[in-house]
Amino acid sequence: MDTRNRAGGAAPDRVDIDASVQRVDAACRELVLRVLVTPRGTLAEADGFSPARTLTMQNSSSIRRDLTFPAHSRIATVDVPVTLTSGSITDYPFDA
Repeated sequence: MDTRNRAGGAAPDRVDIDASVQRVDAACRELVLRVLVTPRGTLAEADGFSPARTLTMQNSSSIRRDLTFPAHSRIATVDVPVTLTSGSITDYPFDA
């Protein structure tokens, strides 16, 4: 089942972030997100796929690193490993 969650507003100058779970490894306590960052409005170049200036997405410590996208360079999807910090392996895949 696909689930889509939306946070934030619809301001013309914003950054849209689409993330989908690619893989879950409960034994290693890790999941992998595929992330696509899309700048909008004045934050984007005319093509809509490149940031007008360098864009940094700050992340929590469970993601291990921030993502930086250079100005004027097309943004591609990024696979991001995320550490699972709580729960038991026996919860998966039945946790909510």
